[in-house]
Amino acid sequence: SGKKSPVYVDCRKLISFPKEREIVINEMTKLIKSKYKNRVLVAGGETAGIPYSSFISHKLKYPMVYIRKQPKGFGKGKLIEGEFKKKSTSILIEDMATDGGSKLHFINSLRKNSSKTIRPVAPGIEKILYERNFI
Repeated sequence: SGKKSPVYVDCRKLISFPKEREIVINEMTKLIKSKYKNRVLVAGGETAGIPYSSFISHKLKYPMVYIRKQPKGFGKGKLIEGEFKKKSTSILIEDMATDGGSKLHFINSLRKNSSKTIRPVAPGIEKILYERNFI
């Protein structure tokens, strides 16, 4: 991301460790349930946000979409893959919260496609792993 942090966790690598991954996903789903009383659309940003949004939407039984950084250049040329209703409340799942560049692109893409509310959510992985003595 370019931002300095006292701890760096490679979230892309974390998906390969089921036990640690489950801790993170459980904590994220608790956070989402506590903040959003109604069902929301789970949106994952390409690429690192996709596995986390998939795990979370599956666990919560919520619908999911993912947002591309740019259209593929063939087919329908969509930035958002998956189905969602206009004016739906969305949360953006990303691997880190230290950088705003790609998050702004993903949020603007959702807004342009009539998503009502977008709240970025990052795993807070560093905090979760630190509290559980993994780092």
